[in-house]
Amino acid sequence: MKKIILIPAILSCLSGFAQLTLKRADKYFEKLDYKKAAYFYEAYLFGKDDAYSQLQLAKIYTHLNNSVEAEKWYREFIDRDDLEPVHYLNYAQALSSIGKYQEAIPYYQKYQQFAKDKTLATEKVYGIEHINDFFRDSASMKVFNMKDWNSVESDFAPSSYLQSVAFVSGRGTAFGIQRKFAWNNKNYYNIFFVDAEKKIKKFNKNVNSKYHEGASSYSADGNEIYFTRNNFNKGRFGRSNKGINMMKIYHAVKDNQGSWGKAEEVKISSDDYSVGDPCLSSDGNSLYFISDKPGGFGGTDIYVVQKSGGVWGEPINIGHEVNSEGNERTPFLLGNTLYFASEGHFGLGGLDTYSASVSNSTYSGVQNLGAPANSMGDDFGLFVDEKGDGYFSSDRSGGKGSDDIYGIHVEPNPSLKVKGISYWREQNADIYNRKNAPFASVSIKNLKSGDVNEIETNENGQFETELKSGSSYEIIVSKDTLIPSVAMIDLTDKSRKSVSDLEMILVQKAPKKKNITISGQLLDNKTKAPISNAVMFLNNAATGEVKQVPVNQDGMYSIDVIENNSFQAKVSAPGYLIDCFSFKAPAATSDSYKIEEPIYLNKLALNTKLEVENLYYDVNKFEIRPDAALELDKVVQFMTDNTGITVELGAHTDSRGSNAANQTLSENRAKAAHDYIVSKGISDENISYKGYG
Repeated sequence: MKKIILIPAILSCLSGFAQLTLKRADKYFEKLDYKKAAYFYEAYLFGKDDAYSQLQLAKIYTHLNNSVEAEKWYREFIDRDDLEPVHYLNYAQALSSIGKYQEAIPYYQKYQQFAKDKTLATEKVYGIEHINDFFRDSASMKVFNMKDWNSVESDFAPSSYLQSVAFVSGRGTAFGIQRKFAWNNKNYYNIFFVDAEKKIKKFNKNVNSKYHEGASSYSADGNEIYFTRNNFNKGRFGRSNKGINMMKIYHAVKDNQGSWGKAEEVKISSDDYSVGDPCLSSDGNSLYFISDKPGGFGGTDIYVVQKSGGVWGEPINIGHEVNSEGNERTPFLLGNTLYFASEGHFGLGGLDTYSASVSNSTYSGVQNLGAPANSMGDDFGLFVDEKGDGYFSSDRSGGKGSDDIYGIHVEPNPSLKVKGISYWREQNADIYNRKNAPFASVSIKNLKSGDVNEIETNENGQFETELKSGSSYEIIVSKDTLIPSVAMIDLTDKSRKSVSDLEMILVQKAPKKKNITISGQLLDNKTKAPISNAVMFLNNAATGEVKQVPVNQDGMYSIDVIENNSFQAKVSAPGYLIDCFSFKAPAATSDSYKIEEPIYLNKLALNTKLEVENLYYDVNKFEIRPDAALELDKVVQFMTDNTGITVELGAHTDSRGSNAANQTLSENRAKAAHDYIVSKGISDENISYKGYG
């Protein structure tokens, strides 16, 4: 009996103890004391399957950048119904961060099904499917752990300071009480720098406070610092309207004795959202930073603010090309290139480092720097100089602490030799009917930087140049009046080892044809008197265009025609035979070339004799030759135009042969011409024939 009574009492006590444990876990979680919260959640879960506690542990280890434990607790939690889309995303990112890329794909895809913005999941899946691309430039980079600088604590966010490096560290100091941050029970972060003797020193108390300092940036002369710090002003620990202490950007200046003055809050900061990771441009007039202020694209976005008259203006979000649905961090500007870290673009896992081109306040061409600059862990805080030497931070495996400082050397983009030859040809000529184009101008434009290089082909039309990989190029060859030839070369893939020889074909446009003015007067063929009431039409044989030519009462006409073109003209007037004739406009010798050409018409009268020129036969033959057919076609046209007239076709021979033979031959020739004309549609009643020997 005692056992039966005792067991419920023990179970009741255990149940009450478990609920107390869960409450304590929630209390520490709300205070961001993640280490203690994790301890009590795990104690509560002993022997249980509780989705709420498993999710809380997954969140905690995500906050603590412990991807192994985060993946473990998401795995316990994920195969349940009615999950929020962000849970699929967080689990997929945890899987990617420990190298389980293929396992992550279906969870990115599940997130994509429900997410409003599909971009992040699309980018992540694309990155996994093209994972080998991240290793293509590995040979051009060298990465090494700065072991003498690193500690067992977090060391991160290196930045250029004078001729050395400053960075953030959670290492303890050699004196005084070291305060701990409840989030992870680690030391608060301070700013350190490497002095001229390569020793690690801490910035003075005007920069470092008793709370967190973060990423910093310095003016070119080293006399100004912009840095991240907890909202802590004049000894007061500020909080937002939700009771959260935000991060702000502070500014300090050295005095004439080289000592740092008091740090002042930069007015772009706020009590209600965080700003941080400042990057001052080399001229000191632009400040890049990150913020989770309302209106952004994701968690933390990159912003830029300009200084005018010594005052910072309004911050501007640099746009969705760079900022993603995830978090962006640690911007750094070098010339026309912005480097930054992101967890929202395609990458190897966690935060990866990227570059983007900057042109007229436009940011484009985001590229993952690839391995070994990036790893499965978090890689961020990169800065490099013009020679490709620099530093970054990473929590990749093999380090000394949580985050470590790494040195990096990026080999300059290799050069590729490009050869080409230029030719020219006429516009309508066969593509192979071409000639070399010597001493042509060659313009080579780097489409990434906008730089243009000008060279010239040699006496054989050949040229040679070297192009840096990592950019795309536009090559234009031009010469005199020729149409330029354009080629595009894409060398953004730095693994490309060669470029095929270029053949640049320039085309000579056919010169624009000039107009010729043909004018004259319509005259009576016999009296040479002007003809009135005439009508004239002109047909362009090349285009088929027919236009009426104005003719005045004095028979004067004028028309513009194109040089070297062929035309057919038709002229008629009351009481005159219609005349049709063909002509070809000659080449113009000047822009205002003019021809005076009278046109004679024959009066319509009986027994009018018209001579057909160039109508030839072979000796002792009467068959119609092709050249004779062309002349007879003119007779056909004449009779078609002058309907209602009757024509007698007469034929003659030369004096060779007997009279009888010549009479027969002339009659046969006349009949052959008659039959040809009738075959073209002229009525036999309108044309007769006779041989005259």
